[in-house]
Amino acid sequence: MSEKQIQVSDTFDHTKNIENISISAAYIHGLEQVMLHILALSEDASKIPLIFKKFEEYIKNELNLEENPFTEYESILYTIYSLHQLFKAHAYDQGLNVKVDATVSQKLIEDVLAAVKDSDFDKVKDLQAKMANEINGQLQTKSS
Repeated sequence: MSEKQIQVSDTFDHTKNIENISISAAYIHGLEQVMLHILALSEDASKIPLIFKKFEEYIKNELNLEENPFTEYESILYTIYSLHQLFKAHAYDQGLNVKVDATVSQKLIEDVLAAVKDSDFDKVKDLQAKMANEINGQLQTKSS
């Protein structure tokens, strides 16, 4: 009796672009959340700025990936980062951005980043809610 065979899934031509795609602007926020989770997986949070610098060098054609390839972690993060940037650029081009005339404290941002680094996503969620409350409070005050 022969061994049961399983059909493998299709692959895709990486040299081609996907055309005519329509996607909700909500994916921008969703990708930000995914990126936070991926950043939390970093073994050394101090290297994160260097990773984003590497991305910028690659985007500006200042980095040869054959000589300095992305690590697996960098490749995963770059995939999410580049999709996020692509969606944001198209959203801005289409006027989908909504100007928010508010500020948040640097300390709150630092607390969020520290919670991400510690993989404390309950705290991240609480801090994001606090941030939203601060922003909404400022917007309500300005509209009064």
